Amino acid sequence: MPSILFATNSDKLSGGSRQLVLAANTLAEMGYGITVLAPTGRKLTADLNYAVRLVPFGKRLRLGAIRQILPQTAPAVVHCFHGQVYKSFLLAKLFGAQFRLYLNRGVIFVPGSFPLFYLPQLDGLICNSQAAAQVLHRLWVPKGKIHVVPNAIAALPITPPEVHNRPQPPWITFVGGTKPYKGLDIFLAAMARLAALRHDFQAHIVGAAWHPRWKTFLGAAQTHCHFHGALPHEEVLRILCATSIFVLSSRQESQPNALLEAMACGAAPVATAVGGVSEILTHGENGIFVPPEDPEAIAMAVNRLLDLPSERASIATAAQRRIQDFSPRTRAQHLLEVYGL
Repeated sequence: MPSILFATNSDKLSGGSRQLVLAANTLAEMGYGITVLAPTGRKLTADLNYAVRLVPFGKRLRLGAIRQILPQTAPAVVHCFHGQVYKSFLLAKLFGAQFRLYLNRGVIFVPGSFPLFYLPQLDGLICNSQAAAQVLHRLWVPKGKIHVVPNAIAALPITPPEVHNRPQPPWITFVGGTKPYKGLDIFLAAMARLAALRHDFQAHIVGAAWHPRWKTFLGAAQTHCHFHGALPHEEVLRILCATSIFVLSSRQESQPNALLEAMACGAAPVATAVGGVSEILTHGENGIFVPPEDPEAIAMAVNRLLDLPSERASIATAAQRRIQDFSPRTRAQHLLEVYGL
């Protein structure tokens, strides 16, 4: 079977890193020779399948190291996650190395520096949503170079409880950091408005720790909110499995892993209709769309789902069915088609 090399320079277990791990493990299980090139001490090491070969490197991946690795692995395909590693592979190709080179693009931001100059040496850019692909179209990237391969979600390590058998009062959960595009401020303001209507809920914030500045947004809702900060992935999933309503209040997204995981865990999604989110959810069927930058709309949508448990359960169940379209095996097959294998 052909050999495939995945490379990343990220030292964070981000959504992109989890997609790398899922692809590497699944393709290894399918019989492909898989090598992962990653910084020393990466957290993903423990999650890689025993059949995946891990090659660590220091802070920077240099051309000399790549020229040693390539003869050992003889990859037919190199798939780079995160932007800092692909340039060394481009140089290797310019010096005569033979492999197909792909760069992952999991965001919809317009990049500050984009490899238009290097496009002739790139065999393709792999996006996780049509929204991300449209950004590249606007940058004059040829359509033939752009491939859309949706994200995948691994099988949950725990079995979610039935949607009717979750903590009371119901949990409303936000998963994301404090970067402005994640919209934590919008979520907190929405919880303040919800607290003006009712008190039978708990809000759980994952990925952000408590800070006095949150008082400005929360007001009286502060007593309803629990800030968990950064948590191990398994702990995030446990919270999502206890969640009744998941809120995605982002200003920008491509295909958020947190939303897919919340759906798999049986939470009813309330989400801003931004980026590639509309490629995942259908309004009124497996989620509720709200406009971006609108805490009032989020509060009203959540309030409705709290008032109507049967509707909440119906949406959550439909969301769990929808997630079956995002299996690791399906994504691996899509990648193989893009790779030409």
